[in-house]
Amino acid sequence: DYEFYVYTTDGSNRHGIPRRYKVTMNGESITAVTDMVTGLNVNAGSDGIYAFRLSAPNLAGTVVGTDGSTPIPNSSVQADGPIGYGLSTDNSGAFSALLEQDGSYSVWAMAPQYDITKADSAKTSVTISNGSGNTNLQLRLRAPTVQGTVSGPTGVSPYNYIEVLKKNDDGYFDYYGYNARARSTNTQGKFAFYLDPGIYKFQTQADEENAGGGRTVSTECVVTDTSTVINCSI
Repeated sequence: DYEFYVYTTDGSNRHGIPRRYKVTMNGESITAVTDMVTGLNVNAGSDGIYAFRLSAPNLAGTVVGTDGSTPIPNSSVQADGPIGYGLSTDNSGAFSALLEQDGSYSVWAMAPQYDITKADSAKTSVTISNGSGNTNLQLRLRAPTVQGTVSGPTGVSPYNYIEVLKKNDDGYFDYYGYNARARSTNTQGKFAFYLDPGIYKFQTQADEENAGGGRTVSTECVVTDTSTVINCSI
């Protein structure tokens, strides 16, 4: 038996989803061709040629920038639900997937890791029912509401991993990672997040080499609205 993997060669996500076929042979003769998605046999045409095809996605769309129109190529998209999926956009900002299990999924686009002018998109709920979903999503990256710089006694801290904590109703700070993904600072030690109104703290990692400091939790950072960018340096 042989397996054939059908996929696009131009890197585009707009043509379809890769698909596998199993070819069974007896000597030099093909005895069966099976579509490994459906489990059904594939018959040759009158010319003796077997037609292999890509799968149709049940989740697809485009990631755009904060202006709502500029495609964001080579960015990451996350779909969390009965099964978690990590996707990437192509050079045109398009993404597509075939989610194999029905259910409700939370889908969002991640801002480029070191681009402090952008923050993750809002989460969109998508329901897959009987194998069908939404193939016309637009995930818009948001403008940050918080920006800052991580520094220490000897300088700024590049590529530092920043986690977000949010103050709860009891006055304690909880890890806020599901709503605000941890990000790394850029080469200048700068970071950015989109955070809804609330009171936050940021936890950094130790950086003795560049910043001359250990692991740190910031002072409180108060976000009052989503139209103003707050500076909360650490």
